[in-house]
Amino acid sequence: MAEPNHPESWQMDPPQGKPLYSFDTHETEKLYVKRFLLLNRTRLLLLVLDLVIILTWFAHILNLGRYALLFTLFVVLVSCFLMRSRAKTAYKRQQRIQTGLTHYTFYEDCFTVQKSFGLFIFRYEDLYQIRIRKSSLCLIGALPYNFALLPGEYPAELADFLRERAPKSRVRILKDTLHTILLGIFAVTVLFCFLLLLMVLCDFEANPSLDPPLPAESYTEEAPAYTATPTPTEPPAETATPEESTATFGKDYIGSGYEAIYNTYIKDTSNTLTYRMGAKGEGYYIVNETADAVDLLQYDRDSQNGSCGLYVYQRCKKDAYGAWSWAGSEILNIYAYHYWDGVTAASGKTGWGDASALEYRELTGE
Repeated sequence: MAEPNHPESWQMDPPQGKPLYSFDTHETEKLYVKRFLLLNRTRLLLLVLDLVIILTWFAHILNLGRYALLFTLFVVLVSCFLMRSRAKTAYKRQQRIQTGLTHYTFYEDCFTVQKSFGLFIFRYEDLYQIRIRKSSLCLIGALPYNFALLPGEYPAELADFLRERAPKSRVRILKDTLHTILLGIFAVTVLFCFLLLLMVLCDFEANPSLDPPLPAESYTEEAPAYTATPTPTEPPAETATPEESTATFGKDYIGSGYEAIYNTYIKDTSNTLTYRMGAKGEGYYIVNETADAVDLLQYDRDSQNGSCGLYVYQRCKKDAYGAWSWAGSEILNIYAYHYWDGVTAASGKTGWGDASALEYRELTGE
């Protein structure tokens, strides 16, 4: 007899002996989709698990916060929708060659499946797997010879009968499971690389060059060379006074902006000056601190015309334990510092969408 992996090996001489169980099943689109999902449930669950783990990690990297769960749920729903669509497509393709009922007959050593286009005979020992669940049965053979029986379609005694004849080999099951896991990892890796490339392109579009902005033609003074913002090897003491603050500012464009804005707008009301680094490496200065809140000054970005640095002056309230976070911070003002002549301007904005002062708009082009 040929090897059991070939479809021809499933067809044998008509079985001998008395039939033990015999019944018919209907084949509507709804029932076909249920059978399809039953047969592929393990594969679908493994694929969804891969997606959830990797996408959750990716969402954490992007700092999506509360949107991470929604993003992951969206991908899972899309995966389920695609699986159902695939089942409906397979049903329509099968309807071209099969109509009517499917008749199952179970014997002592084999079972038969009678369809409208032919009779198929299968030995229990040649099946890869017999899945026996509380309310369903799945008979897994060589593709496309897989069969699923739904609740109410088969006698209850058939489950115990098949459990005694379930194949012992698990090699094929392990191969299919490994194949599904690798396929899921590959698919999510491709998605991850695509999103990573998209992030790089967007970042490059927002910051096409690391070089400092060129001065306008109306200025004759040559701009100093651009240097990176220095990272203080030792943060200033919490009790640093405004008079001692000039030593804490960097000597590059961004540091000069901090110093000019601080001395112009904040110094007279400041009670401390402390340099800190955030979790992502972004620097900022604490310029006021009370029992209820801290006031922060932080560089945000370049202006639209590329000639100014924009600095956000904001307040973060403390909780009952004296701790504070960026969440729910209140914008007190947004300042601009012109890189080439040191001119500063206050926008008067207390929200990102607020209108800004005329002097600020003319300096920044926003």
